[in-house]
Amino acid sequence: MHKRTKTNTRYKTPPGPEFLEALPKTPDPIGFLTSLRQRYGDVVRFETVYDPYLFFNHPEHVKEIVCSENFRRIAPHSLVLGDGLLTSNGNYWRQNRKLAQPAFRQNRVPQLASVATEMTETTMAEWQRLADEKEPVDITVEMTTLTLKIIAKTLYSIDLGDQAKELVSAITLSTVELGKLTNSIYSSSVSIRNMPFFRNERFEAAVQTIDDFAYGLIANRRSVRDQPDDLLALLLSTRSESTGEALTERQLRDEIVTLLVAGHETTSLVLSWAWYLLANHPNVESRLHEEWDRVLGGRNVSLEDLDDLKYTRAVIDETMRLYPPVWSLARRAAEDYELDGYFIPANGMVIFCFYLVHRHPDYWDYPEQFFPERFTEEKTIGRSSLAYMPFLGGHHDCLGKRLALVESVFLLAGIGQRFRVRPVSKDPVKPDALLTLRLKNGLVSTIEQRANA
Repeated sequence: MHKRTKTNTRYKTPPGPEFLEALPKTPDPIGFLTSLRQRYGDVVRFETVYDPYLFFNHPEHVKEIVCSENFRRIAPHSLVLGDGLLTSNGNYWRQNRKLAQPAFRQNRVPQLASVATEMTETTMAEWQRLADEKEPVDITVEMTTLTLKIIAKTLYSIDLGDQAKELVSAITLSTVELGKLTNSIYSSSVSIRNMPFFRNERFEAAVQTIDDFAYGLIANRRSVRDQPDDLLALLLSTRSESTGEALTERQLRDEIVTLLVAGHETTSLVLSWAWYLLANHPNVESRLHEEWDRVLGGRNVSLEDLDDLKYTRAVIDETMRLYPPVWSLARRAAEDYELDGYFIPANGMVIFCFYLVHRHPDYWDYPEQFFPERFTEEKTIGRSSLAYMPFLGGHHDCLGKRLALVESVFLLAGIGQRFRVRPVSKDPVKPDALLTLRLKNGLVSTIEQRANA
């Protein structure tokens, strides 16, 4: 579809609004991008107070950008994650990817399953207390804490215990603040002079908490003679192919934090949105209960059950279609580029929105409807993979997607066969499009024990 540009090439002119015409004063990223697609179509040019952007919405365009080496990451979250796997480009990214890959191979799945089962039992004991006392709880915090504990034990062989609460708070605060920064492109009232100053004392304190955890983890592991077979041991033993030198303390910190954050946030958000959707779709919840009763009968989930929990997996997939945790990405072109007749200059900005790609009318019937059956085996035959990219694609395909899917099924089925989540508020939950697609104001809910559980 693409070729190197030439000076005599005639390019298509993308439509779009006048300078800042459509930008609201208060950022509303999803509303803004949705309105652009509805008014102008699949390719739109719009300007911000920083740069002009080309907004590509068709799945074929998005796939090419994601798979191309020409489009480089721009990563404000490097202020928290550092120069790790999620923020680096080029050769340095390839080295990071190669370094982390062994920790996510298939043989890690049984370990994650064992940890997930252990943590699920602990969570159900606490949820039993919440159900008995009818005590409301924020499900998003519950899921974030649970998945953070699971990934910390799976990758780094540590039990976070009470430390999880402080770490969850620090990660959430820092990433939310960074989300506000990235969303400043969607506001007409933001300028370099009045851009939100996010690097405040609370932000710095949150990053310090994350640093203290990572550097403390490194120091504690160095003091242990018998090293567990985990990602941290792999990082500590790694030597540069060119120099033979070990990773620096900062490099170790960046990879530890990157994989800790990336390894838990996607799963926690998918589960949070799934509980919300199930509470509002009793027919789907009922079908899930039937599957869990038939397959599990009240026992813990095992890896052998995954092939029989087909509808559970369909619910997870449909949740990620409607509410993809990575809802949008921007890229900067390294060189001049032509995409389907549109010219993208070197250093030009492109943006795409998985929230809208997953609703593209060329690929999805009734795209706003929560309908897990669309992911059953007979419905997926012949469907283009372009239309569904919850884990990106190409060479930046998510390294931990297999672990994330297994964990999601384990937790939803393991907890859901015993408890229901019932939101306290009857108002619809709005998506909060920051760095990831969060639930605005969380999901404060009561826990109900199923009658036959």
